[in-house]
Amino acid sequence: MYQAKGDLDRAIDDYTRAIGLDPEYARAYRARGEAYKAKGDMGRATADFQKSAELEQK
Repeated sequence: MYQAKGDLDRAIDDYTRAIGLDPEYARAYRARGEAYKAKGDMGRATADFQKSAELEQK
């Protein structure tokens, strides 16, 4: 919800916590990647998109 409100830093924190609780949670990686992309951090966004794709293939 933070991401929809434009609070990207809080959204990233929430997605990171979700990933900490379940490192196999592909949707959290994808969502965090979208937040990083919106912030212009394409390096981190790409890494999260790749991890999400890897987990979705399992």
